[in-house]
This record gives sequence, C-alpha cells and structure tokens, in this order.
Amino acid sequence: MKEDGKIAIAAVATFFIFIITLGMGKYEFSPIGSLKILIESLAGKAPNGDPLANIVLQIRLPRVLAALLVGASLSVSGAGFQALFRNPLVSPDILGVLAGAGFGASLAILLNFPLPFVQAVAFGIGLAALGLSYTVAWRGGGARIVDLVLSGIIIGSLFKSLMSLVKFLADPESKLPQITYWLMGGLASSSWGDVEILALISVPSIAMLYLLRWRLDAFMLGEEEAKALGIKVEFYKAAVIVLSTLPAAASTVVAGLVGWIGLVIPHMARMIFGDSNRFTVPGSAIIGGAFLLVVDTISRAVLPSELPLEVLTSFVGVPFFAYLLRRRVYHGWS
Repeated sequence: MKEDGKIAIAAVATFFIFIITLGMGKYEFSPIGSLKILIESLAGKAPNGDPLANIVLQIRLPRVLAALLVGASLSVSGAGFQALFRNPLVSPDILGVLAGAGFGASLAILLNFPLPFVQAVAFGIGLAALGLSYTVAWRGGGARIVDLVLSGIIIGSLFKSLMSLVKFLADPESKLPQITYWLMGGLASSSWGDVEILALISVPSIAMLYLLRWRLDAFMLGEEEAKALGIKVEFYKAAVIVLSTLPAAASTVVAGLVGWIGLVIPHMARMIFGDSNRFTVPGSAIIGGAFLLVVDTISRAVLPSELPLEVLTSFVGVPFFAYLLRRRVYHGWS
C-alpha cells in the first residue's frame, strides 16, 4: 500500500479512537451517542442544561483534544529534531527546553502563582533555555550540530539542577507534591484554555514544519549536501529548531513533562510510512495523538486511580526502544 493510503487509514483510525475514548469514563457513552452530541453541538442544537452533554462537551472533549494535540506536538517535535540532527536518539528535550519549562513551572508553583502564570513562566523559561543553548553553540556565524547537542546538554543540566533546588526549597507537605505531580505529566486539569494554547502554538508550528519537509530530507543527508542543494543551512536550521521547539514547549505548559513520545513515535512513523518527511511528519502527528489519547484514557477511565502520564508512556517506550536497539545491532536503523 502506498504511503498516502496508510496516512488516510491512520487518520480514520485515530478519528474512531477519538470517538470511542470520548465516551469512556465513569459515565459511559456509546460511540454513536458521543458522535450525536458532537454533531448537535456543531450544529448549535446541543441541549442546554443536559448533564450528559455537559460531561462530554465541557469535561471530556477538552481533555481528549488536549491529549491528541500534546501527543501530536511531542511526536512532530521529535521527528523534526531527529531529522535535523541525523540522530535516532534525539528527543524534544535535546536543547534543554523541557528542563527549562519544568524549572519555570516549579518556580512559579513555589511562588504560589495562579495556573495561567505558571504556564506563562514555564513557556517563557523554556524558550529562554533554547536561546541560551543556541547562544552557547553559536560561533563564526553559525551553530554546528555537534555544538548544539553539547550546549543543549549543558543548559539542560543547569535547569535540572535549578529544578532540584526548587524542589529542595519547597514545602514538603504542600508545594513539593504539586511540583512533583506536575513534573510527572498529566491532563487531569485540561480545559478549553489549554486547547486554545495548543491550537495557537502547536498547530501552526506543525503545519509550517510540514512545509519544510523536503528541507528536512536534505538535512538528513548532511549539512554539506544540503548546502550543495542550495539550501540556506543556518536559516533553515534555526527555523526547524524553533518550529520543533514551540510545540514541545506548549505541550509541556499544558501537560507537564511527558517522556518517550517524542523519542519513540517518530521511529514508529518511519517504520510504517518510510523515511521521507512528507509522510513522517503527518504520520508522527497522527500516531502520536492516537497514542497519547489511548494512554490518557487508560489512566483516567481504566485504572482504579489515575496515574501520571510519564509512568504509562515509559511502560510502552522502554520495551519498544529496547526492540529498536536490537534491530539496530543486527539490521541497522533503516
């Protein structure tokens, strides 16, 4: 089957997963019932005051949409970085952005900021971490890939140390549990405001990254080859870094630190759709959104108590990456 057909099938499957998971929870809805409520809402006919419709539209729908968008954002971010750095071990935290966002959120929680300010501080410091990494790596009119990796390790370690300091200073009975739970990732407090953040930041970034798909393919050949193809390497390198960072930072603001998705899902996409970023980028978005949607639904609707997303994504990510390691040893990455 051609890759276009695979993308279409994956998108349809994700839509069905979306409808099914929307009806799962303490109050069960059939897929037909959930779809009917959505259609009536879009048509402006949703019954006012109906408690079941309110559960679907005001509680579950924003959380389901947030899970889709966070999964897609982290996956596409990882795909962009892996293509640019030509490294299968690269994930969205390669330049210290997630560590910076985690420190910003921890500091804001420690200072008792309201949630909107916690999110704003996390996003701002996350982008500041990116700026520091790029500044440290910049020399002679450009930033080499190897220097970016090393500077990302340095800046990431710095913000992880600051995060540990904040946790040490936090009240162990009130603030420390809040910080720890936030850092482990979760969508329990998702709202329509969170969906708006992702829609305004992640969706345009993913779309623009898709427009740069053939340049990502060129970067996968190496910087010298990309220059030979007439690509302005430094300009598009910076563009890819920014467009890959923004979705990851927005996802961290909404869901906290959710690991493994940005590392593992792009590999799944390449195994299914091939190495061309024409298919890897949308494939990563679709598979990542469906994956986190299923994981979050298991957390909130299947398990007796809700677990942080980091725990569940690790259960999937670790064995799959172990499989990839064996595949690399015996067959190579391709």
